[in-house]
Amino acid sequence: MCANVAGYPLWFGGAATSYNYDALSYSSNSVVQPAEKSYLYVNTTESLATTSPSPSLPMNVRGCGDLNLTTKILAGGMYANRELSNTPGNIH
Repeated sequence: MCANVAGYPLWFGGAATSYNYDALSYSSNSVVQPAEKSYLYVNTTESLATTSPSPSLPMNVRGCGDLNLTTKILAGGMYANRELSNTPGNIH
């Protein structure tokens, strides 16, 4: 998923392996774990900056809303071992 954070795009969530909606790998049918990484594109340096790994970043996020310029509310998602989110999360 991608969100605008203070005017810069931030990509977050997902996994290193492609997967179906049930979090099973297309190629091996094994459980895929979240990547727990995010990337911020800062156009002044024209590069991607990897933010600190975060075990609270799910894959399969369904929506993202703005709380303010730098804090986002996440809707849905799947954590490690196919655990579904049942509460709103946030990223800031």
